[in-house]
Amino acid sequence: MLTCKKSILIFLPFIFLWCYSCIIKTDKHNLLPYNAFLTRFEVKMTNSIITESNLLMTPVYSNINPKKYKKFYIYGLSENKMNNNISTNAKHDAISKLLAKHGNKFIKSRRILINTNQTDSVSVVYEGIVKHPVKIKKNEIINKKLYILFEIWFCINYESQEL
Repeated sequence: MLTCKKSILIFLPFIFLWCYSCIIKTDKHNLLPYNAFLTRFEVKMTNSIITESNLLMTPVYSNINPKKYKKFYIYGLSENKMNNNISTNAKHDAISKLLAKHGNKFIKSRRILINTNQTDSVSVVYEGIVKHPVKIKKNEIINKKLYILFEIWFCINYESQEL
Protein backbone atom coordinates (compact mmCIF):
# COMPACT_ATOMS: atom_id res chain seq x y z
CA MET A 1 0.00 0.00 0.00
CA LEU A 2 1.34 3.42 -0.99
CA THR A 3 1.38 6.14 1.55
CA CYS A 4 0.84 9.75 0.67
CA LYS A 5 4.54 10.60 0.94
CA LYS A 6 5.58 7.70 -1.30
CA SER A 7 3.02 8.59 -3.96
CA ILE A 8 4.24 12.18 -3.99
CA LEU A 9 7.84 11.00 -4.37
CA ILE A 10 6.84 8.71 -7.25
CA PHE A 11 4.95 11.42 -9.17
CA LEU A 12 7.41 14.23 -8.44
CA PRO A 13 9.72 13.43 -11.43
CA PHE A 14 6.72 13.37 -13.77
CA ILE A 15 5.60 16.77 -12.50
CA PHE A 16 9.10 18.18 -13.10
CA LEU A 17 9.15 16.73 -16.63
CA TRP A 18 5.74 18.22 -17.37
CA CYS A 19 6.87 21.66 -16.10
CA TYR A 20 10.06 21.44 -18.15
CA SER A 21 8.12 20.56 -21.31
CA CYS A 22 5.86 23.59 -20.72
CA ILE A 23 8.93 25.83 -20.43
CA ILE A 24 10.37 24.42 -23.68
CA LYS A 25 7.09 25.09 -25.52
CA THR A 26 7.03 28.74 -24.44
CA ASP A 27 10.78 29.25 -24.90
CA LYS A 28 10.07 30.99 -28.24
CA HIS A 29 8.91 34.06 -26.32
CA ASN A 30 12.00 34.09 -24.11
CA LEU A 31 14.37 34.53 -27.04
CA LEU A 32 15.73 37.90 -28.00
CA PRO A 33 14.22 39.38 -31.17
CA TYR A 34 16.17 39.41 -34.42
CA ASN A 35 16.19 43.24 -34.58
CA ALA A 36 13.08 42.99 -36.75
CA PHE A 37 9.70 44.45 -35.90
CA LEU A 38 6.28 43.66 -37.29
CA THR A 39 5.07 47.20 -37.88
CA ARG A 40 1.45 48.25 -38.25
CA PHE A 41 0.28 51.74 -39.15
CA GLU A 42 -3.44 52.11 -38.53
CA VAL A 43 -5.45 55.11 -39.73
CA LYS A 44 -9.03 55.51 -38.53
CA MET A 45 -11.40 57.80 -40.41
CA THR A 46 -14.94 58.89 -39.67
CA ASN A 47 -16.89 60.54 -42.51
CA SER A 48 -13.64 60.94 -44.50
CA ILE A 49 -11.91 62.80 -41.66
CA ILE A 50 -8.85 61.23 -40.04
CA THR A 51 -9.67 60.82 -36.36
CA GLU A 52 -6.77 58.68 -35.15
CA SER A 53 -3.52 57.15 -36.35
CA ASN A 54 -1.30 54.67 -34.53
CA LEU A 55 2.11 53.18 -35.26
CA LEU A 56 2.64 49.86 -33.47
CA MET A 57 5.92 47.92 -33.58
CA THR A 58 6.05 44.36 -32.19
CA PRO A 59 9.32 42.35 -32.02
CA VAL A 60 9.62 39.36 -34.35
CA TYR A 61 11.00 36.28 -32.58
CA SER A 62 11.95 34.27 -35.66
CA ASN A 63 14.51 34.85 -38.34
CA ILE A 64 13.25 36.01 -41.74
CA ASN A 65 15.21 35.31 -44.88
CA PRO A 66 17.51 38.32 -45.48
CA LYS A 67 16.87 38.08 -49.23
CA LYS A 68 13.30 39.24 -48.61
CA TYR A 69 14.41 42.64 -47.26
CA LYS A 70 14.77 45.65 -49.53
CA LYS A 71 16.62 48.85 -48.72
CA PHE A 72 14.62 52.08 -48.93
CA TYR A 73 15.72 55.68 -48.53
CA ILE A 74 12.89 57.87 -47.29
CA TYR A 75 12.57 61.31 -45.69
CA GLY A 76 10.88 61.79 -42.35
CA LEU A 77 9.48 65.19 -41.33
CA SER A 78 9.72 66.57 -37.81
CA GLU A 79 8.19 69.90 -36.96
CA ASN A 80 9.19 71.84 -33.87
CA LYS A 81 7.07 70.22 -31.18
CA MET A 82 7.74 70.70 -27.52
CA ASN A 83 8.41 67.71 -25.23
CA ASN A 84 9.07 65.30 -28.11
CA ASN A 85 12.25 63.84 -29.50
CA ILE A 86 12.75 65.33 -32.97
CA SER A 87 14.50 62.31 -34.51
CA THR A 88 11.86 59.92 -33.12
CA ASN A 89 9.07 61.98 -34.69
CA ALA A 90 10.90 61.97 -38.02
CA LYS A 91 11.52 58.22 -37.79
CA HIS A 92 7.82 57.53 -37.10
CA ASP A 93 6.88 59.75 -40.03
CA ALA A 94 9.31 57.96 -42.36
CA ILE A 95 8.16 54.48 -41.31
CA SER A 96 4.50 55.51 -41.65
CA LYS A 97 5.13 56.82 -45.18
CA LEU A 98 7.00 53.64 -46.10
CA LEU A 99 4.19 51.42 -44.82
CA ALA A 100 1.54 53.50 -46.60
CA LYS A 101 3.45 53.34 -49.89
CA HIS A 102 4.86 49.78 -49.91
CA GLY A 103 3.18 47.86 -47.06
CA ASN A 104 0.39 45.31 -47.10
CA LYS A 105 -2.96 47.08 -46.93
CA PHE A 106 -6.06 45.94 -45.03
CA ILE A 107 -9.34 47.89 -45.00
CA LYS A 108 -12.23 47.55 -42.57
CA SER A 109 -15.32 49.67 -43.02
CA ARG A 110 -18.77 49.97 -41.53
CA ARG A 111 -21.75 52.25 -41.92
CA ILE A 112 -23.87 53.21 -38.91
CA LEU A 113 -27.33 54.71 -39.22
CA ILE A 114 -28.72 56.37 -36.07
CA ASN A 115 -31.90 58.47 -36.31
CA THR A 116 -31.33 59.29 -39.98
CA ASN A 117 -27.72 60.32 -39.25
CA GLN A 118 -25.29 58.24 -41.23
CA THR A 119 -21.72 57.66 -40.03
CA ASP A 120 -19.08 55.96 -42.14
CA SER A 121 -16.19 54.47 -40.21
CA VAL A 122 -13.13 53.21 -42.09
CA SER A 123 -9.97 51.70 -40.64
CA VAL A 124 -6.97 51.27 -42.96
CA VAL A 125 -4.06 49.15 -41.69
CA TYR A 126 -0.66 49.06 -43.41
CA GLU A 127 1.72 46.29 -42.38
CA GLY A 128 5.30 45.21 -42.98
CA ILE A 129 8.52 44.21 -41.21
CA VAL A 130 11.15 46.84 -40.43
CA LYS A 131 14.67 45.81 -39.50
CA HIS A 132 16.55 47.89 -36.95
CA PRO A 133 18.69 49.89 -36.55
CA VAL A 134 17.30 52.54 -38.86
CA LYS A 135 20.23 54.64 -40.08
CA ILE A 136 20.20 58.41 -40.49
CA LYS A 137 21.85 59.44 -43.78
CA LYS A 138 21.22 63.19 -44.04
CA ASN A 139 19.56 66.11 -42.21
CA GLU A 140 18.04 69.16 -43.88
CA ILE A 141 16.18 72.15 -42.43
CA ILE A 142 13.63 73.69 -44.79
CA ASN A 143 11.19 76.39 -43.60
CA LYS A 144 11.89 75.63 -39.92
CA LYS A 145 11.07 71.96 -40.45
CA LEU A 146 13.62 69.21 -40.05
CA TYR A 147 13.79 66.58 -42.80
CA ILE A 148 15.85 63.49 -42.02
CA LEU A 149 16.79 60.93 -44.68
CA PHE A 150 16.62 57.39 -43.28
CA GLU A 151 17.95 54.10 -44.62
CA ILE A 152 15.34 51.46 -43.75
CA TRP A 153 15.43 47.72 -44.46
CA PHE A 154 11.85 46.69 -45.14
CA CYS A 155 10.14 43.34 -45.84
CA ILE A 156 6.64 42.99 -47.26
CA ASN A 157 6.44 39.39 -48.48
CA TYR A 158 6.51 37.21 -45.40
CA GLU A 159 4.37 34.35 -44.20
CA SER A 160 2.74 34.24 -40.80
CA GLN A 161 4.57 30.95 -40.08
CA GLU A 162 7.86 32.86 -40.23
CA LEU A 163 6.77 35.09 -37.34
